[in-house]
Amino acid sequence: MTGETVVSEHGVIHATREGDGGGLWLLIVDRSVLCEEGDPLFAPVASILESSCTSLVLVDERADGEFLFNRAVMTVYRSFGGCPGAAVAHRCHTSEGVDREVKEYDGGEREAAA
Repeated sequence: MTGETVVSEHGVIHATREGDGGGLWLLIVDRSVLCEEGDPLFAPVASILESSCTSLVLVDERADGEFLFNRAVMTVYRSFGGCPGAAVAHRCHTSEGVDREVKEYDGGEREAAA
């Protein structure tokens, strides 16, 4: 797997992207409980989430002395090189700029407004 640091601000946020070389990436975000998704330091992560099809893999809040207030939230996203289609529940961002939720439902697509 190849990896790259997306953003790193000690005690606040650390995010990396780990790829398999075939277009599938894991976006691993560790952030202080004080760093919310609208925070300017979260912007590089938000940019990735807004530009590719993604699915949420894990959210875990835990004690962590490396982060402010000794609490951290780890969030892991799967980021696809292309749209995986209805076979995978995900937040879809197609090249046409469509933003939608895709969930498997009786073998077909069911969309929910994002």
